[in-house]
Amino acid sequence: MFNEKISRTLRSSILCQRYKTYMRTFNICESIPTRTVNSVAYKCVNESTAHDLFVRMCKADAWVLPHLRGTFAGDNMTERKNIKQKQDESDDFNFIVRIANSDIDGQKRAVIGIQQIKGVGKRVAQIVIKKAGVNPMVKIGSLEDEDIKKIEQLIATYVEYVPDWVINRQHDYETGSDMHLIGNDLDLMQKDDINRMKMIRCYRGIRHETHHKVRGQRTKSNGRHGLTMGVSKNKS
Repeated sequence: MFNEKISRTLRSSILCQRYKTYMRTFNICESIPTRTVNSVAYKCVNESTAHDLFVRMCKADAWVLPHLRGTFAGDNMTERKNIKQKQDESDDFNFIVRIANSDIDGQKRAVIGIQQIKGVGKRVAQIVIKKAGVNPMVKIGSLEDEDIKKIEQLIATYVEYVPDWVINRQHDYETGSDMHLIGNDLDLMQKDDINRMKMIRCYRGIRHETHHKVRGQRTKSNGRHGLTMGVSKNKS
């Protein structure tokens, strides 16, 4: 019954001052000021009882603050994370992985890392990783060279094993074939398409040439630029 009262008191009185009171308590090893004791367990019999119960409650509730849990366990949580990271990253760990002429952060997971390649989105990355038989949650820097080469080959031959609606360029203008462009090829092809539309003087090409919106958006209030900004009044 008494412990239930202290528990209710602790929840009601320290909810807003939890962090501050905890830190003050751990800085003071021998005693706690009277006002802190009163704010934590004002129904206690004396200060010594309040001190013991308060420390016990803090230990039981230390999961709220991760660094306090590390204090009770004898080490810091940041040190634990650093040790775990060092264990994961062996001497063969690659911090920069080169795939398809793109630099990928080795700290990222496999399914997230290959999305840094231009032209490889979330859906393409999931298909490639599943086809390669690689764990998508593993850091890409810890993969073997054979797995990296396999992923790169699958990205290069992506159009061969997926349906047409998954690729990013269907029925090419010049060749008529389906292809999936990545990296610099995607930028060059986009520039060629825009230059061709400008050259044949189609509506989209003219809009590109005059730096206006192309896809039918409103331009009365949005996309305004140039020197004649603002409202001009007629002089009468």
